[in-house]
Order: sequence, then C-alpha cells, then structure tokens
Amino acid sequence: MNSKFKILFFLTFIIILNGNEALEKDIKQSLISPCCWAGTIYDLDHNPEMEEKIKELIQSGLDKDEILNYFVEIHGPRVLAVPKAEGFNVMVWIVPVLIFIGGIFFIALFFAKQQTEV
Repeated sequence: MNSKFKILFFLTFIIILNGNEALEKDIKQSLISPCCWAGTIYDLDHNPEMEEKIKELIQSGLDKDEILNYFVEIHGPRVLAVPKAEGFNVMVWIVPVLIFIGGIFFIALFFAKQQTEV
C-alpha cells in the first residue's frame, strides 16, 4: 500500500510539473524581453531575472493573467507580445482587416473596369 501511495504521489507531481512547464512556456511566449525589446522571453532566452520571477509567481499560485498583469504594472503594456484589444490597441486588430477588405474592393473595381473597357 505504501509503494502505491508513493507512485501516485510521484505521478501527481509529474503531472503538476508538466502543467507548470506548459504555463511557464506560454507566459514566456506572451512577454517581450524588456532588455532589448527585440523578441519574447522564450525566443531570446537571455533574461534570467524575468524567467526566475515567472517561475516564482507560478509556484505562488498565480494564473497567467495575474502574472502578465504583474509585468505590465512594472514595464507597461509594451511588454505584452500580443496587445490587449482595448482602447487604442483595438486599431491594431481592426486596421489590417479594413486594409485587406479595402484592397479586395479596389482590385475588384479595377478588374470590373477592365472588363467594361474590353
């Protein structure tokens, strides 16, 4: 019975550890490295202070949004790899779609005009 408990405990520990690793990877991919602002913490892998802080915050029981908010409070919204769709940042999501739709519209007008000239 004691060995079954040890195996169950070990398996539970492995499952929790894998869940934390996935959460840690997700958070690292969601944050821009403020040392150079050139890529995410996961991609650059040269910001050990933030990586350790992420591990510490995960171990303390915070979820992804709480951890991201923690770093936004320190570094500002620029630290997010994907900006939140609120306020002026909504334009980041809307403008590319509008440009795409406008481009399709003008291409359709161009070809329609070419058809009428022939």
